[in-house]
Amino acid sequence: MRRFLFKIRWFIAVCVIGVIIAYMTIGNDYAVSYDDVIDNYENSGEYYEKVVIYVEPTHYEVRTKALSIVNDVPDGINGNSEAWKIWSINYWVSKHIDYVEDPHGDHYTNAYGVLQKKYGDCDDFSILLASMYESVGLDAALVFLNTDDDPEVDHMACLVYWPDDVESFLAEEKAIMKQRGITSPVRQVRIRNIFAGTSHSMLGKYTSGVLLFIDVIMSEAASLVGHITHQPYDVLEIIDVGR
Repeated sequence: MRRFLFKIRWFIAVCVIGVIIAYMTIGNDYAVSYDDVIDNYENSGEYYEKVVIYVEPTHYEVRTKALSIVNDVPDGINGNSEAWKIWSINYWVSKHIDYVEDPHGDHYTNAYGVLQKKYGDCDDFSILLASMYESVGLDAALVFLNTDDDPEVDHMACLVYWPDDVESFLAEEKAIMKQRGITSPVRQVRIRNIFAGTSHSMLGKYTSGVLLFIDVIMSEAASLVGHITHQPYDVLEIIDVGR
């Protein structure tokens, strides 16, 4: 009996040590540089499996809501343009979903759940935005960021692909806002972006165009896509959610 109890205790101790090591390893994986991610994207499956399952572009309620947003087109605006789809979904989410900090930390909610409860943190916003963009035929990704002075992930945002340059999007955004009767709250409009070719080894898709940051929480104004002035705003990981 004593030998049996000793074996059980030994087995439990080994399991506990294994869990601790695994936890430490997973935690440290988040503290990576942008260059490290580019060089080692094939090792990012853990992030992909953990987050992408919450992105739901084919969910009936999510897709129906996204389509209703982009189909509510004012006169003088091309409802089929990608600029309108990007701008209108960003604007709707910023006006109808409230920011509430997640008390549980990295607790993800699926897109439909965020749509139902009408609030969430940066993870929830990003998952819902990516789901909506994908549901209307755009290509989206999730980006993990460092927004303070340490090298660890503390924020998530959405990326959406724009096939042209930033200036062309800003011109279309300006035209949309004019038709909507919205005055820009800032004199010089900027949009945070990544040259899509830079992300080629991660997304494996593009050699031109840009990935626009869709970050309702960090953006300076709901009417401006990706107008983010906060520093630091460092990319640590990009996860493609494209179907």
